Amino acid sequence: MISDREVMIMGEAKSIHCNDPLQYYIDRAAASFDQCRYEDALQDYVLALAIQERESGEVDSSTAITCSKIAQIKEILGQYDEALIYYHKALRIQEEAQEQDAVAIATIYNNIAGILSNQGKYEQALERYSKALAMMVKEIDNDNPAMATLYNNIAEVYNYLGNYHAAFENYQKSLSILEENNTADGQSIATTYNNIAGVLESLAEYEGAKAFYVKSLGIIQEIFGSEHLMAAKMFNNIAGVNESLQKYPEALELYTKALHIFEKLLGTEHPDTATVYNNIGSIYYKMGNYDVALEWYQRDLAVTEKALGTDHPSTAMTYNNIGGVYFARKDYDGALVWYRRALAIQEKLLGCDHPDAQGTLQNIRACNSHIEPGSPDDEVNGAKPKGKPQSTMRRFLNDSGNELEIYADRELTDKIGKLYRDSACYCIHIGESSVVVLYKVSSSGMFKIGFTDYKAGVKEEPDEEQVTEEST
Repeated sequence: MISDREVMIMGEAKSIHCNDPLQYYIDRAAASFDQCRYEDALQDYVLALAIQERESGEVDSSTAITCSKIAQIKEILGQYDEALIYYHKALRIQEEAQEQDAVAIATIYNNIAGILSNQGKYEQALERYSKALAMMVKEIDNDNPAMATLYNNIAEVYNYLGNYHAAFENYQKSLSILEENNTADGQSIATTYNNIAGVLESLAEYEGAKAFYVKSLGIIQEIFGSEHLMAAKMFNNIAGVNESLQKYPEALELYTKALHIFEKLLGTEHPDTATVYNNIGSIYYKMGNYDVALEWYQRDLAVTEKALGTDHPSTAMTYNNIGGVYFARKDYDGALVWYRRALAIQEKLLGCDHPDAQGTLQNIRACNSHIEPGSPDDEVNGAKPKGKPQSTMRRFLNDSGNELEIYADRELTDKIGKLYRDSACYCIHIGESSVVVLYKVSSSGMFKIGFTDYKAGVKEEPDEEQVTEEST
């Protein structure tokens, strides 16, 4: 049903662009989208869809494209359930078409997977991404930038599932394609830099992470300027590194800068805005200002529960951080209530062995034992910024007295690098005859994944190097 106001707007379109009102709406919607005026873009795409369905019916491929555009905007606005409705509508149109466009269908599967990931339904997301990948490899070359995007998205899900080996491997596939492809767009490269930075940050390689974040921000500012959503996300991420480095005033300044953009473009009830509320709360918590921290966490919780529901990893993280405030106030009974709520969600959605669940369990044990952390930054009960999956990987040291060969394959036949004496790497997985490691290439400073001999002398470093912080 089209409203009276929409009829009036359609009349305006006919008077301005009488020969093609459909193209008028599509062009105006695209322009609004580029300017981040999402509500205006949504209205015009809805009007365009009404014209398409009246003139061509639902079986036209252009109708599917408009449905996908509407879904994309609703996803940006945090209206995930409604976005899924439009993506599924587009998928049905494409699959019922006489001449199927496999790439278009794969793209819709990819987009549906992205929403499922945002909803914390990671296994379902991975299933859709796998469908998209299976279709894409049959239709396009492996060095196509679209493949890079898909590998990047798959990596992100593995990251949230705690499978850091698979995550980094897929990020590297994505980056290799983009850097070797002259037609790759800067936005895709910036996104991959950002995601690699996230893995490095989870490994406590903060300077390396910050370097990648800054590279990503530079590209985004060059393309979109400093008031774009992607720029806001970079400000938020760089702030997170500053927070980890205990540079709290610098972190707070950047979080505030990110919040201004999110509230301006997305409003105060969007999940991304809530994430920054949480992160600002984390800064105040670590500075010992628990009352202000709790205010920000409660603002986060009000938005997160409404937008994502009570069964979501982000909601669990907020519960955990509120529990941290009660713990810091020595209200252990109050802290336990929030920690147990968080743990129930994490064990249900992520499994008992996930770093997030293990971190919350550690907090519960601290409450039960009345073991108070030595400082607000203590790992047992520290506030955790959202959106930064953390690793339980351990640092290993080559103390064999010799350089260790790094191989590309599990059988240790294809040499790709060396692990020098007394240099460290991260162990991702220990197999029967080899170790999967994340190591730094000395010439470039970049991190790569490889295999080395399990018995060659890679020795685990002391426990204090282990990274156990949790996040959503």
